[in-house]
Amino acid sequence: MTRPEIDDDLEFVGRQLAFLTRDSSLSLDESLARMSKVADPDISESIDYVRRLRSGEGSGQEHVLSQIFGMIRKAGLNESKVGDLIGEYYRLKKETDQDLANYFLAIKGTFNYGLTVLAVALVVSLLFTIKLVPNFQAVFNELGSDLPAFTAFMMGGGNLFFIGLILFIMAVLGMTGMALYKVYKDFTAFRYSRVPDRLLLSGSSMLGAINDYTLLKAMYLLVRAGAGHDAVCRFTNEMAGRGAVASELPLRDQARSRLQYADRIGTYISELEYQLSHASFRLTDELAGFRATFNVGIQVLTLILIGAMVIGFYLPIFQLGKAV
Repeated sequence: MTRPEIDDDLEFVGRQLAFLTRDSSLSLDESLARMSKVADPDISESIDYVRRLRSGEGSGQEHVLSQIFGMIRKAGLNESKVGDLIGEYYRLKKETDQDLANYFLAIKGTFNYGLTVLAVALVVSLLFTIKLVPNFQAVFNELGSDLPAFTAFMMGGGNLFFIGLILFIMAVLGMTGMALYKVYKDFTAFRYSRVPDRLLLSGSSMLGAINDYTLLKAMYLLVRAGAGHDAVCRFTNEMAGRGAVASELPLRDQARSRLQYADRIGTYISELEYQLSHASFRLTDELAGFRATFNVGIQVLTLILIGAMVIGFYLPIFQLGKAV
């Protein structure tokens, strides 16, 4: 099967586990056994895969079920909570995560547009150098006149500069695009992203918003499943690559202090729900701002490149009229 088909089957199996363990009060073993009895080969393969994820075997880091079973093991939760965790995760995915994923896909489209514009500009620039300018040069030589200074510049060092600039920008966009794709894969797999922020044109702001949202979502799922404060701290710190630390949450100072205060006055869950909602809005703003800024940058770059080539192309035509 292809990767999307595997993901679809695993998501289906995850939903059925949530329904059976939560709504039918079956244990995880009983739920998997009931599903295995009536499953077709593809679904049976996914059920076996879930069994491996449950025991911590295999390389299941590409799917959210791996994270959920990891939560159960590392936070010391009873497996009867698996239905609640899966059900809450898919509820959040339906209500919020899908909209955020659509922003990522929109940014991907913007990157593709930018790379296409640059590729066309590169081809036109090469054609300008190889085909058009030499013909203009021959005509001006016959007339005993010189090419316009800007056209001569574009024919020599200026054109090399533009070609080098286009190739450099394409390389930067390519690296940034691959980094954003990795961030997107981490986001959809419910993982803390460790992509270096220097590879993202927006720096650490957008990456921080993505990781804050992921951590808050993990905290919310753990708390809803009955995990204690220390277990939540240990899991989220380990998720963020800071070791199983139980002292404090790996969040921004303001969110961490607000949650600590809410915990002391008994409003922790309500404040956590607010912080999670606020983090999704902040992430939406970051993604929308990144896309808008990138769009403007591409438009400005396009105008500069096209303007330079148009001027370099039309100046000899105007000059010919005077020479004749």
